[in-house]
Amino acid sequence: MSEERFQVRIAGFTDTGLKRQLNEDHIGFDQELGIAVLADGMGGHRSGEIASHMAVESVLEQLQSMCKPKPTESITGSQLLDYVSNTISFSNSMIYQAAEAVDEHRGMG
Repeated sequence: MSEERFQVRIAGFTDTGLKRQLNEDHIGFDQELGIAVLADGMGGHRSGEIASHMAVESVLEQLQSMCKPKPTESITGSQLLDYVSNTISFSNSMIYQAAEAVDEHRGMG
């Protein structure tokens, strides 16, 4: 049986809104793999724009490395969910460590 493929189109847009002067949201995607990642910076916390950028880039890079075609390997839905959960936890730890390392980023969110 042949494997059916589907086409994914991804588009994204963020806006500062009416209350903020700085857009703290970040979007990243890989159209070929059909992966999209969105992080909403935590308004009112320091360096929200940096945290959201770090989160998206880290999660996207890790998912891309996992999803690159490997002809001899397959992954179950459960394994994928575990990997995504671990990826998000890793990215969260990375952001926390970055916030602790630089005084002006303390409390980054």
